[in-house]
Amino acid sequence: MIEHYKKSTVFGMIQRNGEVRAMHVENASEIALLPVIYQNISVETKVYTDQHRSYSKLERVYDHKTVMHSRGEYVRG
Repeated sequence: MIEHYKKSTVFGMIQRNGEVRAMHVENASEIALLPVIYQNISVETKVYTDQHRSYSKLERVYDHKTVMHSRGEYVRG
């Protein structure tokens, strides 16, 4: 018998040399993630993410930079 498990989505944010915040979110969609980001990160913050499409609108509010995992990049700056 094959058992199927529903996966949970956990979203985390870390301040360099600082606090970590992680929480369960409904999914990894823009609608689920952006409100969490806006509530937890001040607008003067430089935000680094991967290239997930849910982050595409962050540049409207933040100095948003991306790292390219496909090129072996996992950190910048």
